[in-house]
Amino acid sequence: FIDCISGQNRRLKNNFSVVDTFFQNVLNEHLKPGRESSTIVDLMIDMKKKQENDGDALKFTTDHLKGMISDIFVAGIGGVAGITLWGMTELIRNPRVMKKVQDEIRTTLGDKKERIKEEDLNQLHYFKLVVKETLRLH
Repeated sequence: FIDCISGQNRRLKNNFSVVDTFFQNVLNEHLKPGRESSTIVDLMIDMKKKQENDGDALKFTTDHLKGMISDIFVAGIGGVAGITLWGMTELIRNPRVMKKVQDEIRTTLGDKKERIKEEDLNQLHYFKLVVKETLRLH
């Protein structure tokens, strides 16, 4: 009841609508004729088409496809978030290592950059070692 009054339900429905539109756009992009690359999404679309042609009793809908794409998408995000969390935890547990990483970043990038970009990674040797060690441990 409180969610209705506070507008939480409306915001939730709007968010679901945005996500649904995103996944529909992913499907539409993969349904375009003349696509050369083959991905997991293309495989799922082919399974749906085959099932429709065979007339199976179990119906595989577009919503099922969106759900599977969502699962894949969320699984990818969850892994990255988990590794980032473990990396930060390890740095907090090892202040000497954290200081060394911070010094390397500040020395290499200087004050002009707020974020590390892909082209900066070649210069951040100790940082890369810390990331690899985090992946090894967790």
